[in-house]
Amino acid sequence: MGGVWQRGLTRLEFIIAAMVVALLVAVFLHRTELLHGRIEAHSVRADIDAMRTAVTLARVRNGVEPGSNPVALLAEESAISESGLFGERGFQDRYAGAVAADGAVALPRGQWAYRPEDGWLVYRIQRPRQFGDRYMDDPPRIRVRIGGRADAPELVVEPQQP
Repeated sequence: MGGVWQRGLTRLEFIIAAMVVALLVAVFLHRTELLHGRIEAHSVRADIDAMRTAVTLARVRNGVEPGSNPVALLAEESAISESGLFGERGFQDRYAGAVAADGAVALPRGQWAYRPEDGWLVYRIQRPRQFGDRYMDDPPRIRVRIGGRADAPELVVEPQQP
């Protein structure tokens, strides 16, 4: 009764099983990459929304001038603790500080930086394919201006031009 199952797998059966497993692994890795890209896109949007909220809170409380560094406003203990916007993983882990316009090129992937000379926040994209073709600059970046300078709308997200 058990004679057929005791002989083991033939070479053909083993190759077919290995191909099925390889196909499943490839599909899993592809789906995981897509999910990582979506998570990054949502994380960037959440960061932008949190900075926008912090700027609004700081304006209401302190009369902060338009064009100031929104990340500096997030560093204030009152803005972070009362809003609870960043959870346990702080935004400061992903903030490289103020950089010159040419310094944004060397920004590590997944990091934010502030360019004080023009008031832009720059984010270096980790997975550019998930953000679309318009972010295929080298390196792929997003520029965001938050906070109402007279010459800019409240929130602008556009690709960084080299």
